Amino acid sequence: MSFFNLTFMGYGNRFKSLKRLESTSTESDSTELRKVPTGEQKTALEKQLARELAGDMQSREWTPSAVSNLNYHTLRTMHVRGDKDPNQNTRRPMTAAQEIGWWTKDEPLKTKEPWTQEKRHVHAQSEMTKFVDDMLIMKIIIFGANGAVGSECVRQSIEDTNIEHVTTITRRPLDKNIISDKHTNVSHTDFLDYTPLLNLFENHQACIWALGTSQNTVNETEYIKITHDYTLAAAKSIANVNPAMRFIFISGMGADPMEQSRFLFGRIKGKTENDLVKESGLKEIYTVRPAVIIFTEQTPNKPWYERALAPTLHVFKVIKPAWVITSIGLSRAILYLVKNGHHATLFENQDLRNIISENHLLE
Repeated sequence: MSFFNLTFMGYGNRFKSLKRLESTSTESDSTELRKVPTGEQKTALEKQLARELAGDMQSREWTPSAVSNLNYHTLRTMHVRGDKDPNQNTRRPMTAAQEIGWWTKDEPLKTKEPWTQEKRHVHAQSEMTKFVDDMLIMKIIIFGANGAVGSECVRQSIEDTNIEHVTTITRRPLDKNIISDKHTNVSHTDFLDYTPLLNLFENHQACIWALGTSQNTVNETEYIKITHDYTLAAAKSIANVNPAMRFIFISGMGADPMEQSRFLFGRIKGKTENDLVKESGLKEIYTVRPAVIIFTEQTPNKPWYERALAPTLHVFKVIKPAWVITSIGLSRAILYLVKNGHHATLFENQDLRNIISENHLLE
C-alpha cells in the first residue's frame, strides 16, 4: 500500500516529502519525535517524563501499571496542538479539511472553489440548518410602508429578533404608531432617481417592494409609472451598488407573465415581473402573488370602497380557503424569504400558505 502512496510510511511517506523543516534524524528508532514539545517552562513531572521518553529508564522502578501510564502520556503528548498552523509545517494541504482556507492567511484565495459559489438554502427539518434563523442579523429596506401590506411588514420586522434594522423609504410621513429604535424613515420624492439613496443600498441585505396603487385610483399612464417604472428604476439602482441584495416584489394573483390580460393590473404586473428578471441586474428576485388578504389592522390610506368590502372577504375562508391569507401571515412569509432565500422564485398564494405552515410562522 505504501508503494502507491496510500500511507504516510515507507516508500510513500508523503508527509516527509512535504514537510517544510526536515527532521534532524532519519533513523526509524530515533527518539527525536517522542520528545515533549519545547517552549514553555516545564514542571518537575514534565522534566521526568522527558527523561523517560529519551530512554532514561533508571529513575524509577517500572511496573506494568507504570508502563501503561507512560504509554498513555506518550500518546497524549503526540497529539498536543503545536504552536504553528498547518500551512507553516507543510508546503501543501495534507487533508481535505486543510484545503479550506489554506491560502487565506497570507494571500487571497488563488481559485474560486465551486463550493463557495453554490447557493444554499435552509431546510426547516434539517438538523444542521433548522436553527440558522437564530444566527441571522439583517438590515432591510421597505418601500411602500404607508400601505397596508408594507406597514404590516414593518411591524413584523421590528418584532423579529433576526432583523437588526428596518429602513422605510416613503414620500409621506410614516404612521405615528410605528415607533422603534430599530426603525428609520427616509423621505424621498423622486422614485425615478435614487442617487441620494445609493449609500443606503450598499449597507442593507434585502429590499421589500410593497409600493403600488390601485388601477381604479389613477389613469393608465400614472399606473404604469408607479407599478412598473418606479420598481425597475429602484431595482437597477440597487444592482449598480449591491447586486447581491435580495429583492422581494409584491405582485398579486392575476398577474399575467404573457402580458396579454384584459385587465391593466394583470398586464402591467406581469410585465414588471418579467422586466425585473431580464433587466434589473439583481441576482436574487422573489415574486409573491397574494390573493385575498385579510388585514388585522385597517389603514386610513385605503380607498373607502376597499374598507367597505373588507368584511365580505371573510366569505372566501369558506368558499375558497386557498385564496385567503392574513396580513400577518403574508408579512412573515415575506420575511422568511428575506432571511433564508428559496430555491423557487415565484410564490402564489398557496405557496405562501405552505411556507407559513411548514415553518410554523403563525401560532
